[in-house]
Amino acid sequence: MKIEKLHYTGKSKFQEIQVLESTQYGQLLSTDGLLQSTEKDEHVYHESLVQPSIVCHGNPKKVYIGGGGEGATLREVLRNKCVEECWMVDIDGDVVQMCRDHMPKHADGAFEDKRTKLIIDDAKAELEKLEDGYFDVIIMDLSDPLDGGPCY
Repeated sequence: MKIEKLHYTGKSKFQEIQVLESTQYGQLLSTDGLLQSTEKDEHVYHESLVQPSIVCHGNPKKVYIGGGGEGATLREVLRNKCVEECWMVDIDGDVVQMCRDHMPKHADGAFEDKRTKLIIDDAKAELEKLEDGYFDVIIMDLSDPLDGGPCY
């Protein structure tokens, strides 16, 4: 893959983060050297991750996203007008902010939607604080649980 430009590189408390521009796939998000998302084809992953659960439920009002730093999962959830509230809980605020700054096409305004509740914390810990059944749909958009990584 030919890389045209490096938009961002940095290290958070949890991982190394890069946003690159490629000729073939547009902007790329990489964490700890592993490709996470590309501008050109991210919709295939995120639509497939979100829409079947929404459709199977039929009318979810409250949706929970664990992870999803680039905001594309949030975007897909909020395309459904029946959703009144969507929590996105990501452990790495640096990834979320970097994606908001350097990859806004992924979220397409979803972070600014009044139905969004963005929480920077451990996704499992946030769920454990609530009663069972609080959310109609729970979607986990997490990195691979690699030894020492934020999802381990």
